[in-house]
Amino acid sequence: MRMGRARSSLASFLLSGLGIAVLIFLVMPIFIVVPMSFSASRFLSFPPTALSPRWYLEFFGSPDPYYDYEIIAMMHAISRRVGIEDFALLLNSIGCGSPDCRGGYVVRINSYFEDRRGELCEDCRRRPEKNPLRIPDCKPDACDH
Repeated sequence: MRMGRARSSLASFLLSGLGIAVLIFLVMPIFIVVPMSFSASRFLSFPPTALSPRWYLEFFGSPDPYYDYEIIAMMHAISRRVGIEDFALLLNSIGCGSPDCRGGYVVRINSYFEDRRGELCEDCRRRPEKNPLRIPDCKPDACDH
């Protein structure tokens, strides 16, 4: 009778150990992957170079600009709450995406840079025909706009 209890106790102990090992195997990746998912880099890397909710914003993103505002306001509030005070929040828009809205913007940007063609680099002089919205993105120091 005592041998039966000992065998039962040993089996119970081994089954409990196996259950704990499986639980650790299933739960531990959460403690590794979730913190790494806040990495600002394009690919997951360890240690993260910076923290960013980029992956979650792309996953839960929406084309509606109201949600963009919510995310920007949330990140601004979180930054202030944790004590980051020395930053500027700069927003930009190139229109809503409709032909009426963006088309008017393209006309205005073309007319603005038409008078300043001499200040632009060679690459920017070609951009009004291809994609005028790329003119403000020019990187060379030779470009004076």
